[in-house]
Formats: sequence, structure tokens, C-alpha cells
Amino acid sequence: MCKFLEIPVPDQPFPHKNKGGKGLDEMKNHPVIIRYSREILASLSVSLIIGAYGCYKVVKMLPYMQEAVINVAQFLKGLL
Repeated sequence: MCKFLEIPVPDQPFPHKNKGGKGLDEMKNHPVIIRYSREILASLSVSLIIGAYGCYKVVKMLPYMQEAVINVAQFLKGLL
């Protein structure tokens, strides 16, 4: 590339910032990545709690729903 650009070849080796895969370690400690990780964890926790509560309410309502279905079936049977 130096020949193409017509500049002298440097006597220092090219600096490699990510030599040996250290860039990923640097990203793990970056404040923005840490913040995003915490926000994702908090969002997933809230979603899990809401989902568990919704399942609880559905299971709690099953006996009433079965009774309602039976009542509707009996009502429709009476119409026929």
C-alpha cells in the first residue's frame, strides 16, 4: 500500500488494537454495554413477573370458566 501511495514504509510494526481478541473484553467493561445489559435484565425480569401473574390469573379462573361454558352449553341445548 505504501508503494501505491508513494510514501516511505514505516519502520514500526502496524498497531493491532484487537490482537488476540482483547476487543471483546474491552467491550464487556464498557459503561454503555454494562448499562444495556442491566436494562435488558430488568426488562426480562418485569416481563417474567407479568407473565407469571397472567398465568396465575388464568389458572385461578379455570373453574369459573368451565362452569360458564357448561351453563352456555345447557342454555344452547334448551334453545334447540
